[in-house]
Amino acid sequence: MIRNYINFLHSLTASILSYFYIINPEKTLKKTIFYISHTYFLQDIYHIRNEDILDITHHLLSLVVLYFFYIGYYEDILIRLFNYAEISNIVLFGHHIILKKYDDRRILLLSSILEFIIYTYYRVFLITQLLIDNYNIIFTPLSPLLLIYYMSIDWSFTLFIKLYEDIKSLKFDYLF
Repeated sequence: MIRNYINFLHSLTASILSYFYIINPEKTLKKTIFYISHTYFLQDIYHIRNEDILDITHHLLSLVVLYFFYIGYYEDILIRLFNYAEISNIVLFGHHIILKKYDDRRILLLSSILEFIIYTYYRVFLITQLLIDNYNIIFTPLSPLLLIYYMSIDWSFTLFIKLYEDIKSLKFDYLF
């Protein structure tokens, strides 16, 4: 459970810091974003080292994003991608926390709906638009990062199926 809080706190902090950096790019803020998130991804890789290889791959690619951002390679695009990803992570980790704290199916269903909508909006719609607007990055050393994008689409689909199954299993008279 403590990991969910750490994950949530990192996503919230990274979202806020990256948003401020988008508004006002400042060297100290860039270093802060880099070191906080770099430390987070390394410690999380350590915690998941014997688990899902896709999660480890995702974190390693996230470290690549941070390094490219830090050295200024497609910095404007990468900080926006990072911001969208971390905002979407807030709802993922928030939903995990809610699952552990509440038994009320209405709260859980609402949390699942918000998780799907917000995650899909940021990870699929906004990132797709950013990639369309900046299609040239696909032909750069950043192209392996498309794996994260594909993983996001897959996860959005997984969230949809889970939400569909949750709604299907409910008795609607219970909700009202």
